[in-house]
Order: sequence, then C-alpha cells, then structure tokens
Amino acid sequence: MNEPSDDGVTSLWEIAFRGQLDAIKWWIASGREMDLGKPGDVEKTDAIGAAKENHKTKVVTLLERFKGNPEETRSEVRVKLRWYDEAAAEMFAMVVFVSDGLLQINDTCSQVLLNGPKTST
Repeated sequence: MNEPSDDGVTSLWEIAFRGQLDAIKWWIASGREMDLGKPGDVEKTDAIGAAKENHKTKVVTLLERFKGNPEETRSEVRVKLRWYDEAAAEMFAMVVFVSDGLLQINDTCSQVLLNGPKTST
C-alpha cells in the first residue's frame, strides 16, 4: 500500500486525495505502516498535501494528528471503530496482509490454525 504504482502514486496518496476518510481510519487502526510521503510531492506521494489541495479537511486533520502522535491517534481511531483490544487490530491486519498477497498461509500453517499446534507426547 505504501509502494508507488507504475505512475509513482501511492495508495495512501490516492485515498487521501479522494477524501476516503473511512479507508484511512481502517488503515490507521490496522497498525500497518503508513508512509505519508515526501512533503511537497503533492502530485505523487504527499498524502497530507494532496488532501489539502483537494480541500479534504477531515482527512488532513486525521493525517496530521497521526503524523504528530501515531500511537495516540491509532488508539483513538480504534475506540471510535469499536476495536477495544490489540488482538482485533492485529487480526484485521493479518486479513489485510493475506488479501494484499503480502502474507501466504501454506498447508502446514492452515493445519495449525485449524487444529492447534502439534504437541509431543
């Protein structure tokens, strides 16, 4: 999500430019790394600058809060989304990693997930 596409635009820049506040909240809550981009590069990576240029004030406010204090902002967003514990956020992040193709679950791993780890006797 932080990697630029072939035309150099990051996904975060795209959703900030479009003002997709809910998507940004879920991204923050997931605990995934957020690269806010290079300040001043409003055409490709600067998510805050792109949101400012497109008058997306709620997105600007949230991203600036996140930039200033990521942990506090993450906690506040999780409460607003009713994610009251770290486990829920980590589970969501794992689902996103799998769906993004960044994490693969092989046969051995899926057996552990379904049956629990093997114990020796």
